[in-house]
Amino acid sequence: MKKETTHSIHSVQLTRLFYTVLSAIILLFGATSCGAPEEMPTPTPPIILPITAVPTATITPTPQPTSAPMILPPVVVEIDPPPFSDLPLTPSITLSFNLPVQRASVEGGLSSTPLITGSFEWLDDATVRFVPHQALPPTTHITFKLDNVTAENGLPMLQPVDLIQD
Repeated sequence: MKKETTHSIHSVQLTRLFYTVLSAIILLFGATSCGAPEEMPTPTPPIILPITAVPTATITPTPQPTSAPMILPPVVVEIDPPPFSDLPLTPSITLSFNLPVQRASVEGGLSSTPLITGSFEWLDDATVRFVPHQALPPTTHITFKLDNVTAENGLPMLQPVDLIQD
């Protein structure tokens, strides 16, 4: 029986050793996972990139028209009564220009065939009315010519104007 007892004692000792080692392992792992402070991961230093200039769009303002005056020559823009129309017995002819004109150049540049004398009435610096001094006989055919007119800006009229009245 002694053999049997030795064997059982040996078996008990191994079992105790097994449980002791197992308990130590459990305690070791339990201590690290439950109560022990966790190791913090080592922080990675931030990546610093150099700042470069970002291109921006440049907005160019829309050019505005200038207020510089246009320099134009004088032009007759309206005639009353219109050419080739019948004149009343006490006629007058009104001429309107596109811009102010030198009055003396209009008064000296208006001629007629047959010769008709009259006076000039200026309604403004661009509109003049010629009024004959006498009534015209019926069925008189008259040709007026306007030449050598100069605008107040100094430019001359580019071509003469013929006004035919029946």
